[in-house]
Amino acid sequence: MKTIDKVSADRLREVALYHPDTGIFYATPARPTSVRPGSILGYLRKDGYWYIRVDGHQYLAHRLAWLYVYGEWPKHLIDHIDGNKSNNRIKNLRDVPKHINQQNIRAPYKSSSTNTLGVIWNKRDKQWYAVITTNKKKRHLGMFKNKEDAVMAYLEAKRESHDGCTI
Repeated sequence: MKTIDKVSADRLREVALYHPDTGIFYATPARPTSVRPGSILGYLRKDGYWYIRVDGHQYLAHRLAWLYVYGEWPKHLIDHIDGNKSNNRIKNLRDVPKHINQQNIRAPYKSSSTNTLGVIWNKRDKQWYAVITTNKKKRHLGMFKNKEDAVMAYLEAKRESHDGCTI
């Protein structure tokens, strides 16, 4: 991965204005591009994140928000507390290690056959199976006749054992 010179907080504040209550960046008159002052900066990509170009480099808007408010780059990953990747309000962002960020997953992976976090259909037993992973260890939560009970068991275990969970 190519390393780039990171923009400083001072330079960011010179070319952009960030509103912490909305999470939106606006162009300032000092911005050296054809973007009109006051225009919303950045664009929303298919992955759900806002991206902003500053001095020829592209940045994730949530990382720029952290830099803008706190004056330094985040030490870890920036987690969107509410799970909404485009909500860059500062109160929705937290600087956390990767394992905490992963514990705040709210939606199942696209590859999920059940479209549910932590719940699997067991064909042989014709029951729903709930499982959770914590500290790289898989814990079986039980077999359930209906999917809703399995989901509830998973969510209860997630709230108990995942420090990063905000569900």
